[in-house]
Amino acid sequence: FLKKYCNPKKIQGLELQQIKTYGRQILEVLKFLHDKGFPYGHLHASNVMLDGDTCRLLDLENSLLGLPSFYRSYFSQFRKINTLESVDVHCFGHLLYEMTYGRPPDSVPVDSFPPAPSMAVVAVLESTLSCEACKNGMPTISRLLQMPLFSDVLLTTSEKPQFKIPTKLKEALRIAKECIEKRLIEEQKQIHQHRRLTRAQSHHGSEEERKKRKILARKKSKRSALENSEEHSAKYSNSNNSGISALPPPPPPPPPPPPAAPLPPASTEAPAQLSSQAVNGMSRGALLSSIQNFQKGTLRKAKTCDHSAPKIG
Repeated sequence: FLKKYCNPKKIQGLELQQIKTYGRQILEVLKFLHDKGFPYGHLHASNVMLDGDTCRLLDLENSLLGLPSFYRSYFSQFRKINTLESVDVHCFGHLLYEMTYGRPPDSVPVDSFPPAPSMAVVAVLESTLSCEACKNGMPTISRLLQMPLFSDVLLTTSEKPQFKIPTKLKEALRIAKECIEKRLIEEQKQIHQHRRLTRAQSHHGSEEERKKRKILARKKSKRSALENSEEHSAKYSNSNNSGISALPPPPPPPPPPPPAAPLPPASTEAPAQLSSQAVNGMSRGALLSSIQNFQKGTLRKAKTCDHSAPKIG
């Protein structure tokens, strides 16, 4: 078993007609499911079964059970793949690559494709796995059915697919589909933010960026030192100016002398007033001089006769 299936000597894909027929059948099933409003999202080689020349899809219930898609790690990196139809188209690209080359792609997006049986196959692969397709968005299933690789394929099966869904279940499927797509969009947003943060950290951690930061830090330190010296000199000059201005101002000039009092009017009473003022001034001066020249020893002892005692006759 290991010799036969796990390490084949020769890896080769399917023939062109098989690629066209199986691819058309798978796309028709996907279109039928999406027209019914049923979310799938789990297309890969292990979920495709061959019944003669007819392809049948398995595990239709996986999305309703909350199981992650097999290729989720691929399409969650691209924010344009945000609906279940675009997810199925991208997964179909992976499956078509395996049918064409006999092995899965080494990495996604695919920059260049190896030689294929037809250029029509490469055209479909480029529309689903190329870098431009992953960035700009996936084509619809109807658009893939119209491409030259599948447009000329005639399906010979006479079976009419039947898939009846009650009205209540349709509403539940619609809500489940919206929840799945909302969760996918939130996960893609988180991955995008983490990727931006990682790029910023790696950019700032590079050797060239470190040198730039060192140069900027030196320039900034020099500029700050220059500004501090200028500020210090400005403060010193301001303090000197304030010290000079703090000296007391010179005293104001003395006020001019008051004008002379006007002479009193001449009258007949002026001599009398002057003589009385002169007498008063002389008596006051004599009193002051006698007080200043007072000597206690010059006083005489006075003899008193007390006649206040009552007389008894």
